[in-house]
Amino acid sequence: MADPTPFQRAAAALADGAPDAALEWLDRAAPSAPATLLRARALAETGDAAGAAALAEPLLDGAAPALWAEAAPLLALAGRAGGLPRKAKDALPAAAAQVVADLATGRGSAARGGLSPKDRARLAKAAPSDVEAALAGRPGGVPALLLGRARAARGDRRGAAEALAAGVKAEPFALDLRLAFAEALRAAGHPHALREARMAVAVAPLSVAARLLRGDLALAAGRSEEALAQADRAVRLAPREARARRLAVRAALALGDPAALNHARAVGDGGAAEARALIRLGRDEAAAALLAGATDPGARVTAAQAMRTAGAEADAEARLRAVLEDEPGHAPAWHALAQGGHATAADVAAMEALPPSPPRDFALARALERTDPARAFAHLAAAKAAQAAAHPYDPAADRTAFERIVDRWAAVDVASGSAFDPILVTGLPRSGTTLVEAILSAHPGVRAGGELAVLGPALQPVETALDHGVLPEGALDAAAARYARRVEALRPGAGRVTDKSIHSFASIGAILKVLPRARIVVVHRDPRDVGLSMWRNAFPDGTHRYAATQAGIAHHAKLFRDAVDHWRGALPEGAFHELSYEELLADPEGVSRALLDACGLDWDPAVLRFHEAAGRVQTLSFDQVRRPLYATSKGGWRRHAAHLTEMLDEMARLGVAGAD
Repeated sequence: MADPTPFQRAAAALADGAPDAALEWLDRAAPSAPATLLRARALAETGDAAGAAALAEPLLDGAAPALWAEAAPLLALAGRAGGLPRKAKDALPAAAAQVVADLATGRGSAARGGLSPKDRARLAKAAPSDVEAALAGRPGGVPALLLGRARAARGDRRGAAEALAAGVKAEPFALDLRLAFAEALRAAGHPHALREARMAVAVAPLSVAARLLRGDLALAAGRSEEALAQADRAVRLAPREARARRLAVRAALALGDPAALNHARAVGDGGAAEARALIRLGRDEAAAALLAGATDPGARVTAAQAMRTAGAEADAEARLRAVLEDEPGHAPAWHALAQGGHATAADVAAMEALPPSPPRDFALARALERTDPARAFAHLAAAKAAQAAAHPYDPAADRTAFERIVDRWAAVDVASGSAFDPILVTGLPRSGTTLVEAILSAHPGVRAGGELAVLGPALQPVETALDHGVLPEGALDAAAARYARRVEALRPGAGRVTDKSIHSFASIGAILKVLPRARIVVVHRDPRDVGLSMWRNAFPDGTHRYAATQAGIAHHAKLFRDAVDHWRGALPEGAFHELSYEELLADPEGVSRALLDACGLDWDPAVLRFHEAAGRVQTLSFDQVRRPLYATSKGGWRRHAAHLTEMLDEMARLGVAGAD
């Protein structure tokens, strides 16, 4: 196959949500009307609607109907499509002119071809089997739309997508077909669902439904910036649309953007969205105060957990007890109570009377882990099986993602000029990263960031551009500025900031290109102890999917080891600092001195009293870091080896088990 042309590369970049990369390739493309329209679309994606319209409008004279149809939404976005329907009527066939007139509203056109209005109305009410019998193999946009909906209704996701794909090919500017096709792809788990949603926005940039679907899909794909851009536009189009506000809240929170608060206040859900935003922004006590009068049990549990995060454990327990007094069957409240180590024998009996569910089983596992380990592990197995069924884990996909990180950054031989100097703490979950961050943040020159979760979104635009073979000028500096801005918004104040960025071990080389003054600390711990702790703990649904199976834990431990080995060999000596959890327990001062030195910090004995200074802790380690160092969990896997055979066998096979 011949190498793609610059135009083809630009089109692919734009389809993947990388308008800057598309513009880079278009600079190398031969001039043509399609290339100009593609440039206009790329400009519209960057927010330059006026520039897009200025490029598109001159193309209309003597242009084919398809070019009119592509230009119309761009003119509508800039508010310059008012006279377009009349011009189209004079220049185009009637059917094409009507489509252009529809597109000139910015809200898209509708599928038209293939059925009479009477047949369409009849089949819209028919049973799915009757629609299938009447329309299978029939061409046209309307038959494809009805057939796709009928197949989706009876659970045939692939068949629905196939029918709608044919419809989109027949009528590429029909918004209803585009939206239905994107939804069908999403239901089928197809990776191109987001691409299709982007096309829906391209044909109908003023459609709230198109913006919301694209935003939802972008957020699910980890493309938080794209999601927030779509949410902001949807809010401007429909300020009172609750779905637009909720999407804006979710996207802004994923980015650590304080704008989430403004959107959350407009949601109108009794303060629940605002409370979640306050917690994400580190204002736990304000969240709890906001929900002080809440009656919804979920909101009350959220308030209790906010107080726990802030260190007010007694207050958290009291709130949870109050919820359970009113709602004794509320499994998430039982789970939160057990997580704090406060479940009594009577509590265990009450929980056992509840219907099985992951929150109930995780709660019982925590409550029974010391008194009846066998029953505890039985409940863990049930809870984990449910999570694994709902959110499967593919270790091969994880490894491929890491290899893509290595490949895309290998050709980058420059670094940003950023002076921002965070301390990133990384390692496997439950390996001691929270403890190391607590030691660092006990230093007077450091403030704790916790799991900020803004590194990935800050890097994502650069990574997408690199995937398309370009590095736009200033992209690294822009990524560094995005990261610094979001960190400061989440954790304002003086001093160095820590970022407990668990999975950043896969991106160490990339981080040092974007943040050359960052210090990176990698925490190692016996993977068998890490695996035991992962198995015992409940992670939010859909996150840390590997932790839902013992084999998945073993594979992820292997990936961690391989990633660190790679970066150790690929980067100059001392590019990042490694420490052992077990060595920290054995020699707290020696290991802490080396840690501070590696981070460019002077020695301060306060770091050995980290438990006295521990404030906000939003991870599963909230209890551990509020106590002095203890070694009782070291080698704990041995006591439970009989319940961990799958994990231990797989670790041994993969060569990642620690030394006995």
